[in-house]
Amino acid sequence: MILGDALFATQTILEMLSNYQWEYVLQLSKNKNTRFAALLNTKRDTARIIPGQPHYRERHQEFYWYNDVMCGDGLKLKNHLVSCLEKWDEVDKNTGEIIKKYSQHQWISSIRINIDNVHEICNLGARKLGLIEDSINNEKNRGYHYEHAYSYNWNAMQGFIYYYDWPMQ
Repeated sequence: MILGDALFATQTILEMLSNYQWEYVLQLSKNKNTRFAALLNTKRDTARIIPGQPHYRERHQEFYWYNDVMCGDGLKLKNHLVSCLEKWDEVDKNTGEIIKKYSQHQWISSIRINIDNVHEICNLGARKLGLIEDSINNEKNRGYHYEHAYSYNWNAMQGFIYYYDWPMQ
């Protein structure tokens, strides 16, 4: 299964993944995929919580989805859209008061969405991408001094990585 951010949610990539018969869950950009976002928002009033799981990581979640959205040249590609609305309490760092926070996540998937698989696809699959990206960002920007290696010579790139893998003296 391919997990990806909104940059990969293009017609060309969706068609390529479909041709290779690879399952995917890609983040959906409301600004980039306005047609998909508008279709998905028509289902907002059908939002449901997962039975027996009103909270995930201390956040109240409600999911809604739109299955069988046809797209691509000749409308041959079938996708499924899903959105997660989250609410949680957080302590304000300045005042110490408890404030309500909200977020919304949207994905496009090759897997048909239903109440039985929405947790596995969204929380255990697609949301892990954010954790992976945060780990990479942590290595690059918070003291590890990792950099992107750019070179047309593979040996030079390997040497760059080996150099930065050595413990700092």
